[in-house]
Amino acid sequence: GAVLVVLRKRLRFRYRAVVRLVFKVIIALAAMIVTVILLKLVIPFGSSGRLMQFVWLVVTALLGGGVYLLVSVKTNAISQVFGSDFFNKILKRLHLKK
Repeated sequence: GAVLVVLRKRLRFRYRAVVRLVFKVIIALAAMIVTVILLKLVIPFGSSGRLMQFVWLVVTALLGGGVYLLVSVKTNAISQVFGSDFFNKILKRLHLKK
């Protein structure tokens, strides 16, 4: 706590951008959690076998991660965290941007 006060007073560091970014990440996290909970309600998870558990895990991870990525891209949080150059490089490798 004291380090944050020193940063603010001596270096005049402003936390507004950090708070906005954390809020964007929390929104993406909430969307992912809601997606996983809805998937749990739609796709019944039972201990019917290891293969079905693995399939459920993969489907949940892909859809939950996809929603998190989509919301992070839409709110511009991902480029703020990794930098726009890095994000554009990834998009070019995935052939999503020229």
